[in-house]
Amino acid sequence: MSLFESIDQEIVELKNSIAKGNADIETDIVELGKIALANYDDGEQPVGAAADVYEHIKAIRAAADDARDKIDELLRKKKFEENLTKSRVCPKCGNIAPPKMLFCGLCGSSLADAEPVEDMPAPVEVAPIEEPAPIVVEPIVVEPVVVAPIVEAPAKPTCPNCGAVVSGTTKFCRSCGARLEVPAEPAPIVEVAPVVEEVPAVEEVPAVEEVPAEPTCPNCGVVVAATAKFCRSCGTKLAPAEPAPAFKVCPGCGEKLAIEKKFCGTCGTRQP
Repeated sequence: MSLFESIDQEIVELKNSIAKGNADIETDIVELGKIALANYDDGEQPVGAAADVYEHIKAIRAAADDARDKIDELLRKKKFEENLTKSRVCPKCGNIAPPKMLFCGLCGSSLADAEPVEDMPAPVEVAPIEEPAPIVVEPIVVEPVVVAPIVEAPAKPTCPNCGAVVSGTTKFCRSCGARLEVPAEPAPIVEVAPVVEEVPAVEEVPAVEEVPAEPTCPNCGVVVAATAKFCRSCGTKLAPAEPAPAFKVCPGCGEKLAIEKKFCGTCGTRQP
């Protein structure tokens, strides 16, 4: 390399160094300005030309803030105009207002910040509740109840002449003595005799004849004679004893009959 070339190369390197230094200075100036601006924002008062520069920066900041507020207002207006073409949900009561309404028709709230219906979150899908399987109830079979027929008791026979009730085996009426028609005997009914276990015979105990009670005085309770008219203890008059019922004997068959009977119920003989 010649001497001239070596000199030119050194000059180029020095110029590059100067250019780099200038760039670094610009960067440092920017950093220095940021530091100074931060100090001025914290309350430090700028002096001289720095005060003019700081006032210019404040004016630019205020203009930028106004521009941002204007942008936000324009965006709200744009959104509001777009929402006027859509149905919206009232933020207070949840009523869905039709397009172009400025206030809720239900609660009167402003719809300026109301969200359109399509911008609302999708409703949560709830799984349908499965219906339980039907319960099959088997029918209850009720067996028919067999009711035995009601057997009417046979009417008691009466006398065709006087209408008095008579026995089924009596041949003559005990009241008027009329001869009674003996009904034909019904055909015998063959019944199957039930199996009856043999029960040992029970010895019959002779009935004890009741001894009539002795008459007593109704006033003092002393036993008195049946024929006495006055109590021997207190002198109370006694009622005569009732006579025992009298019977008569039928002269035709010897049947014992009541005194008032006019005809024998067994043989039909007229009674004296």
